[in-house]
This record gives sequence, structure tokens and C-alpha cells, in this order.
Amino acid sequence: MARTLALFKLLLVAAFVASPTLAQFEHKTVGNLGKDFDEQISDGRLHFVKLYAPWCGHCKRLAPTWGELADFFASDDKVSIDHVDCTKQKSVCSKAKVGGYPTLRFYFNGAEQETYRGGRDLDALKEAIVKTKANLLEETVSIAAEAPQLKRRVLLATPFLVAVAAAHQPVEAAARTAQDLIPQVQRDFQEGQYYITGRLTQDIFAPDCTFKDPTTNVKGPQAYSKAVAALFDPERSRADLISIKALGTDAIELKWRFEAVLKFPTSPKIKPYTGTTIYHISNGLIDQHVETWDISALDAFISVFVPSYGAPPAPPVTS
Repeated sequence: MARTLALFKLLLVAAFVASPTLAQFEHKTVGNLGKDFDEQISDGRLHFVKLYAPWCGHCKRLAPTWGELADFFASDDKVSIDHVDCTKQKSVCSKAKVGGYPTLRFYFNGAEQETYRGGRDLDALKEAIVKTKANLLEETVSIAAEAPQLKRRVLLATPFLVAVAAAHQPVEAAARTAQDLIPQVQRDFQEGQYYITGRLTQDIFAPDCTFKDPTTNVKGPQAYSKAVAALFDPERSRADLISIKALGTDAIELKWRFEAVLKFPTSPKIKPYTGTTIYHISNGLIDQHVETWDISALDAFISVFVPSYGAPPAPPVTS
């Protein structure tokens, strides 16, 4: 009897280990879509949806990246990162004609836009979202410009576009794009060293622009400038540009290397590390300034006091 009970326990443990861990797919910023799928994707946001099965190896490997992607866009009220468990929502996945796992698909205002077949690393997924969002915005703005002529046909075809047409200004009054703003952002970063000094061009930022990094969240360019200027010694700190490019028309990606000395009594040093800043643009102004770091926030903090802790210092940027 004891041997039978022991064998039974062993089988239970083996079954648990072999079964997919559903918890690994759950993430606080990932939307969990279900039986109300059609209604959920009809809220005016761009939905990037992962249709998956918990037993799928590719799905398991993608799960952490999908969570990071959702965290990155959590403050963007125009984008939602979601998933659908096809073992639970069979009718949804059947209607979507899912042929393999995971299937990654864009939806906008209740309609399927395209199935994503690009790279599955974090940067590739970010870029796909920004470009898709930009393309949709361009289409709706062009419809807005012709609203007087198209209003009746649009009303019959897609009510959502009528609202867009009413809300947008004509194309000739459209605000600056990412390409227009890159030169000033680059000057502020390289010549103004605004990451160190806080000196940035205030009028290219929205008054309530959010400045977010892994440890802080500041509202408004003036508050950000004051916080930065009070923190770093400009004579012994530097921010180096690695690359800068437009992501569609409404976002800029800037990659950088940063090292600094803090304005504290003992002048502690922040070891060199690299990262990326995405500038999200709305109505010609930067309304989100979002940093991600190539080291963890814990590493950045502890290495101030224990320089040998964590990842090695980032090498200098070569021209």
C-alpha cells in the first residue's frame, strides 16, 4: 500500500511538471480577451493580440517578452497588448482562423488589420506597433481632410471614421512629425546634454509630457529639467548618442550610453550603461518620453555603492 501511495504521488508530481504552467502567461499589463472578443477590440485602440495555446513551446518562450511589451506600452492609451488562450476560447480562435501558435495579429476598431510575421524580439515588436499605429493615423487623417465630400459615404460605411474626421484638423494644419523633430532632439541630447543638464527645448514637449524610466515617473518638461539638473555633476558626467531614427511618423527611437557622477557629498559614480528612449508624438508634440535600460534598476542602484556589482560597464561609444 505504501509503495502504491508513493508511486501515485510520483505520478502526480510528474503530471504537474509536464503540464503547462498557466501562471507564466499571466501579466498585469497584458489584456486577457475572452468570449466578448469582438466588443473588447472595438474600443478605438490598436490591439496587438497573441492567440496562443499554453502547451506550445514557442508560446512559452514568447511569454516574458510579451509581458515586457505590455509594460512598455502600458502608458499609451491608444495601444493595448492582449492575448487569447485558444484552449479556453475555441470559438474565438476558430473564427480568427488560427492555423498555428502563437498567431500575432493587429486589430483596430473591431477589424482585423494584419497578421504579424516579423521578428519576435522586443525591439522588433515595438517597432511593428509604432509603424502600424502611424499608418492607421495617416489613413484617418487623410479621410478627415476630405470629410465634407466623404461624410455621407463614410457614415454609411464606418461610423468610427466620421468621429475621427470631425476631431482632426485638415492635413495642411497637421503638426510636426518624428522626422521634423529629430534634429532638435539630437541637438538637445548631444550639444545640450539634457540627460545631464536638464537643458531641453521646452516647446517640442507637451506641457503634461510623461518622463518615465525604470525608477521614476515625472510629469512635465520643467519638472524633469529641474530634477535632472539637481542630480548630476555636468563636469564629470556625459551622455553619448549611439543612434537615432524615426519609428513611423509619431515616434522617435534614440539609443544612448550614459555615465555620471552624482551631486552628493561623496560624489558617487554611476557606472556606464546603455539604454533606449522612445519619444511618443501626438499633435506635433512629444507627450511621452519613455526610457528602458540595458541593466536592471537594482544593478544601477547597487553598483553606485558597489562598483563591481552586476553587469560590466558599457564600453565607450566609437564614432
